[in-house]
Amino acid sequence: MKKIFLGLALTFSLLATAQTKSYVSQVDAVLRNNGTVTYYNNVLDKLFNLLKDNYASQNVTDGVWKELEAVKPLALDNLVELVATAYLPLFTEEDVRHMNNFYSSELGKGMFTKQILSPEESKALESFYQTETGNKIVINQETLNASMQNISQNWTGNLYLQMVDNLEAKGYLKVN
Repeated sequence: MKKIFLGLALTFSLLATAQTKSYVSQVDAVLRNNGTVTYYNNVLDKLFNLLKDNYASQNVTDGVWKELEAVKPLALDNLVELVATAYLPLFTEEDVRHMNNFYSSELGKGMFTKQILSPEESKALESFYQTETGNKIVINQETLNASMQNISQNWTGNLYLQMVDNLEAKGYLKVN
């Protein structure tokens, strides 16, 4: 009986992990399609520029900067996982798939890049937000914004501190 229970527990654990990986993968696609990953990639560039300014007098070598900047893909993956955690109580995997379908469409891409949408585009956008998934986005927007602000502050703050620690471990001290 214990073996059956352990077997079932292991099976459910593996299924949950697979589902979580699938969910994170779907959220990753949403964040790439809606421009969030590009935005935070630019945030990282600004963070590294700030660090370079703060350590200008330390003559940090290009090799060290390249080594530190190599964490960008991992840092962005970490951000996606954090955002997926914020999405999980609000959106099902099916919702996230619907978001991907919308955000990867011409209209979805246009809503983030165009200054003004045509009347047809505005109507189509309104239609999306009247779907079950769109409705969830609207209803949860305040919660999602608060979560994203919290995630963003913690993520950038922790990343900055890690970079400072790495620089100090290599013998570079910040001079203001």
